Amino acid sequence: MGQPLYMLWNQEGSQSSLVHALVTDERKISRNLMCHILKSIQCNDLLSPMSLLINERRKHQSGRRCYHSIYRSMLFLCFVALGRENIDHTAFDREYRRAYEQLSSKQRALLVKADKPPSKRAFFCRRYFKELELKTV
Repeated sequence: MGQPLYMLWNQEGSQSSLVHALVTDERKISRNLMCHILKSIQCNDLLSPMSLLINERRKHQSGRRCYHSIYRSMLFLCFVALGRENIDHTAFDREYRRAYEQLSSKQRALLVKADKPPSKRAFFCRRYFKELELKTV
């Protein structure tokens, strides 16, 4: 589905109007939709954004199934838009798992392995080794 949400967030408004007029990507998620996702996450509602992203994926489904992880898309968008220091990663994972379990069987059928919540092993590794700090160049 095009570029990841966190990259789209940073690109908004950086393209010239000529480039914007010439390049149309039907798979691009709007800024309004990203803002709605962020507001829902701030209210600890991850089910609504997951459903929105699943619907976007369904709309743009093609023969190949190569998608960005919904989990990573939402998490990284939060880190970029709201600031990593303002996101409780453990609470995010807990709410994501809760929302994932509430999805209907039809919605789950549209998910890929990367959309599953992080495993308990990943959670404990993060707790043991602490959060990785990634620096952009």
